[in-house]
Amino acid sequence: MSTPGEYGSAPEPSGIPAMPPPSAARSKVTGGQLLSAAWGVLNKDREMILLPVLASVFSVIAVIPFVATGAFFEATQQSSSPVLHWIVRVFLLFVTMFVATTIAVYFQVALVSAVYERIEGGDPTLGSALSAAWRERVRIIQWAFLSAVVGLIIKLIADRVGGIGQLIINALAGVAWTIASLFVVPIIVAQGLGPIEALKESAALITRTWGKSLRAGIRFGITQFLVTLIPFAIMLVGFAIMATGSTVGLVSGGAVAAVGVLGLVAVGVFFNALATALRAMIYRYAVGLPVPGIDTNVLAGAFQVKR
Repeated sequence: MSTPGEYGSAPEPSGIPAMPPPSAARSKVTGGQLLSAAWGVLNKDREMILLPVLASVFSVIAVIPFVATGAFFEATQQSSSPVLHWIVRVFLLFVTMFVATTIAVYFQVALVSAVYERIEGGDPTLGSALSAAWRERVRIIQWAFLSAVVGLIIKLIADRVGGIGQLIINALAGVAWTIASLFVVPIIVAQGLGPIEALKESAALITRTWGKSLRAGIRFGITQFLVTLIPFAIMLVGFAIMATGSTVGLVSGGAVAAVGVLGLVAVGVFFNALATALRAMIYRYAVGLPVPGIDTNVLAGAFQVKR
């Protein structure tokens, strides 16, 4: 297992990140600039984009048995005890969430490790990235377990409330958890902290930089949304052609729709990789670690410590 500080000498978790230069702190950063900064790192190791692809594939494969078991149970145990039925459903849901989260976090850690290795002057490969993640397997499992527990609690409370309240709780609690845990994976990789300590440090960084970091995330999200509209439009055109009902329309429209669907998947994978790399870079900048080759004005504009 890697030791704390393997990817630079980060300050103590309670330390206040260094302030960016005044001129940089006042700069406005666009989603395109954030995307460009992340791509500047990933472009040197394009094979790392395969990591979120592998994460998606393995997650689907891994959860199929649990989903199938749940479906079988629902179809054959209608007369069972309501309490037993609820317990089995909750257990299967938790296991499914835990397995899927473990796989997702594993490949996120691999990607962040590759980004750090590149920034530190190394030449990462898929093998070195996956090996780095394997060394952090205990922390990955711990963090995935905590995330699954929190996710399950949120869902159970929301389901208990029901109606509009269910949607509100799912939305607000989910967003709050996502924001608080934004830098957990970069912290685990950089400092070797456990999940609770990493979560506390991530939440502390977000608290001290709430406005800037949130706006940066929104800008990045808007850019992703706009890019996603392109394959989505292609998919809709394909469906419209299929709606003509003719044989030619069904074949050609199906092909166009398939291109749109593949485009949506590709955009999702690409931006997933960029977002993971960007969080790693912003975290390094925030705690005073070097980020060579990256325009620090962009990082400063995305992450500014509040006084």
